[in-house]
Amino acid sequence: MKKSKWSAYLAVIMASAISCFWAFWGSMENFHEGWHYPTLKENLTVMAIQYLSFMLIFILFSVIAILLPKIGSILYFLIGVAFSYWIFSTRSAITLSVVLSWLPLTLPLLLIALLFWFGEFKNRKLALFIAIGFPLLICCTISIKMGVRVSRRFHDGNYEERIVKGNNDVTLVWASQGPGWPKESIDWAEAQRRCIYLKENGKELADTPQNIWRLPNIKEVTSSLTRNGQNCQGVWNPEAREANYSFPPDKESPLWDIYSPIIYFWTSEEKDKDNAYIVVYHGGVFSKPKKMRGSVGFRAVKSVKNR
Repeated sequence: MKKSKWSAYLAVIMASAISCFWAFWGSMENFHEGWHYPTLKENLTVMAIQYLSFMLIFILFSVIAILLPKIGSILYFLIGVAFSYWIFSTRSAITLSVVLSWLPLTLPLLLIALLFWFGEFKNRKLALFIAIGFPLLICCTISIKMGVRVSRRFHDGNYEERIVKGNNDVTLVWASQGPGWPKESIDWAEAQRRCIYLKENGKELADTPQNIWRLPNIKEVTSSLTRNGQNCQGVWNPEAREANYSFPPDKESPLWDIYSPIIYFWTSEEKDKDNAYIVVYHGGVFSKPKKMRGSVGFRAVKSVKNR
């Protein structure tokens, strides 16, 4: 078959599009959940390894395919086959709907392999610029914007018990860091249990139920979220199941610990027997499985009268 420069550049554009997707996803996710370490070195290391690794891998594959088209073609073919096998092997039954739903993700890899195999580059410098430049441009643009926002988060270093005056006449005492406000992930049932057994000082768990502390409800959390030290005037609409704010909240003091991996707080409200509602630091409200861990935690509250 005759070599074609158009198939070669189409392959580069498609490969670059995949790298761009991972550049966008990795940059957004990094500053959403990953940027919480105390030093810049730690944050950048985690960013490169955990969040930008897919982008870097696909850029590397693209560079190999541009310099050595046959080897690059084989790499993309193997990735496409491996990804297809992984997708379909995890399904109990392979139906037409399953095939059609995953085809847009698996077919491009195989098509890229085919295009590289029959492609011929007249200008490898241009191809390398497309393969490397566009993903890095997206990564840098998002990272600079998000990095500036994260660097301006308000943090007063106070991890003790706090009285937080929120919107809609919501004023609560929020537990100090410890068993009632852990840095590690906690599922919903364990969060409920800890609230029940948490002593009045909020720093220790008792052997018997105390029933002083509790999980906040959705309205209480959304009404208490802040940004730059100011309350965001959150209003929870239970009918629409959404919260509205005068300006977007962020992961800041006094409610959040910017150096903790926790970005979701459990609430006391359940969707059903298996799911409960969480509130994200940016104000979003979602239902999640009660057994979910990862970046979800809680902070116990009590009435000011019980202080």
